[in-house]
Amino acid sequence: MDTARKQACAPMYSPRSVILMGGIEIVYRAVSEDTQGRYSLFESTMSPGESTPMHVHSKEDELFYVLDGAFRVQVGEQSFEAPQGWVGLGPRHVPHSFEAIGTTPGTMLVIVTPAGLERFFDELAAETAVPVFDLDRVRAVFRKYGLQMIEPK
Repeated sequence: MDTARKQACAPMYSPRSVILMGGIEIVYRAVSEDTQGRYSLFESTMSPGESTPMHVHSKEDELFYVLDGAFRVQVGEQSFEAPQGWVGLGPRHVPHSFEAIGTTPGTMLVIVTPAGLERFFDELAAETAVPVFDLDRVRAVFRKYGLQMIEPK
């Protein structure tokens, strides 16, 4: 069996998780080392009312699949609800954000290509692990990984 086929059949990364910005849980399912840098796979869980800031990726495209709950999604100027089973694309260079809505936590499966966003999550988790975090340091982590937070108007 050739090397590529052996690697395709190899077991993936053992899951671990990080907590971002006070409550968003990210569970890694496959990371860069597992996929030769092609993609990362993770689950993102948010309690009702939790949200990501509006942000833009300069390096990655994302594919989202809602496993549980529901989200309010904003992509560019469009805002809509994303119920369980919804699939959507977050292309690089397009601002987007998510908010868990309803009465139960929402969970998304997210594929990111190319891989490596897990390094951003690791650093962001370290910066936001305190009750009051320094927003300038958080912005610096975003910039380091080619992301930009879009400030509310």
